[in-house]
Amino acid sequence: MDNIIGKTISGFIMLIVIMGIMIFLPAWTPVYFQAWVYLLTFAVSTILITVYLFKNLLGYDEFCEKVRYHLIPFIW
Repeated sequence: MDNIIGKTISGFIMLIVIMGIMIFLPAWTPVYFQAWVYLLTFAVSTILITVYLFKNLLGYDEFCEKVRYHLIPFIW
């Protein structure tokens, strides 16, 4: 479970950084109030959804691993 949390945190940080670059680079200024509000709203909502899913889907990753290995012959 620790590996999933680490991947989630690093992926979230990369997502916010890339979104910030894509929003602020065309504006050529970090003084863009609407972009900061958008970025903050997106980050907070993503964090809340992720925390909710981690709390309510404990053991789901093990289930997915079992199902994935049973479905591989049907995919190929």
